[in-house]
Amino acid sequence: MQPTNKIADILDSQEKEILETIERAIGQKIPQFENFAFQKTGFAMRLGHVGRLCIYDLALDSIPDCISGLTELRQLSFVNCQLSTVPSSIFQLKKVEHLYLPNNTLVEIPETIDQLSALKILGIYNNSISKLPKSILNLPNLEELDYANNGIGSFPVEIYRLPKMKRVNLSKNGIKNIPEEIAVLVKLEDIQLDVNEIDTLPAGFTKLRNLQSLNLGRNRLSVFPDQLLSLERLTRLQLYFNPINLMPDEMSGMKELRDLKIDKDQYEAKRDLIDGIEKNNVHVLKV
Repeated sequence: MQPTNKIADILDSQEKEILETIERAIGQKIPQFENFAFQKTGFAMRLGHVGRLCIYDLALDSIPDCISGLTELRQLSFVNCQLSTVPSSIFQLKKVEHLYLPNNTLVEIPETIDQLSALKILGIYNNSISKLPKSILNLPNLEELDYANNGIGSFPVEIYRLPKMKRVNLSKNGIKNIPEEIAVLVKLEDIQLDVNEIDTLPAGFTKLRNLQSLNLGRNRLSVFPDQLLSLERLTRLQLYFNPINLMPDEMSGMKELRDLKIDKDQYEAKRDLIDGIEKNNVHVLKV
């Protein structure tokens, strides 16, 4: 989508001045788009105000404090900007629902993040954030967390106390165990746990009745987790590159399954079963 100037003129003078200040700080223009890809620097309008702002692939020493004046902002992204700290001014944006800070050099998220009471989605993947702030528990609307590739080493316990959580990405984190407490995440629909060191799943996994997508690729599972057979809404399952010897015949009873990703060794060990599953409108990807 090409940039447009159709709506820019109706921005109030304060928001125009704020954008110009940010432009001077980053050393380039911030184009306006009616719609734009996540991978572009730009802004989009919402009801006559700046509703979405994305700064992408720039080395930033700092972010001007005046950004707090974009009071109608709903989505804010600083992607691959070499940020080492989260500016305090961001936490004054009370209406922000989506905050993306991936591919930076962050080592922590300040406790003041709980000031973003409207926050629904937090993307902090590809940083070095070893733990979540305790105040994240004060974000009652948070339903999506992308915390991949931060080297955390264990499942973050804070997630268990976020009752609206629907989507979690914890891939590439060196996680070895999934605690039983995961059972409380009854609204969870999607969890990405690939490229970890998980060798078993807890019994509580059977409580995830709303789970639709599960990625366990590149872990240490040697046996197919029977808990998965109880997940009646599971439509997408990835088990590739685990040393699982045999897939159980009961897999044929997973009626909602539509996408299955396994490796060639897993397929060869149970070819007839997998071929039968594939005939039941299941897309099987063998890698």
